[in-house]
Order: sequence, then C-alpha cells, then structure tokens
Amino acid sequence: MSELISEKRPLLLASASPRRKDFLSQLAIPFISLTPDVDEMQRGSETATDYLNRVVTAKVNSMGQQLCSGRFSAVLGADTIIRLDERKKQKC
Repeated sequence: MSELISEKRPLLLASASPRRKDFLSQLAIPFISLTPDVDEMQRGSETATDYLNRVVTAKVNSMGQQLCSGRFSAVLGADTIIRLDERKKQKC
C-alpha cells in the first residue's frame, strides 16, 4: 500500500508560518508551502471563531486548483488567533 503523503505527493501547506513548517519538518512529513492570497482582516461583526473558520476555509479553498493537479496528497490550512473576549476595543 502506498503512503498518502510522500516525496512524490507531498502535503501542501497553505501557510507561510515558520512554526508550522518547523512542526511538519520535525514530524518528517514531506510538504511544500505556498502562501495563499487571502484577506485576513477581521470583519466588523465577526466573532473570533467565525473569523478563524472563514480564513482557514479561504486558505484551503484557494489551493484547490493545486490539489486537483495531482501533485499534492492533501492541503493543510491553519491559522492562529488569540482571543481576549468577543467585545470590540474602542480606539481613543
């Protein structure tokens, strides 16, 4: 049985994050990193969870054509946020 992720069909990392690259390298997972062109600005009424879901989904979807090429085994899209609370802070 062939492996899902291999040197011939690496994982496509939809991120420029050095931490994610380091993590995958430590796990010895073959990958290629491409930075998706995604709007990462939080929208006015978006909760932290809604923001995270939208951005990660957009990153993965933006790489769909790459995945369909057959060159990659899977796409990994991720993002990190720090949430203090759901209230907006007013700028003075």
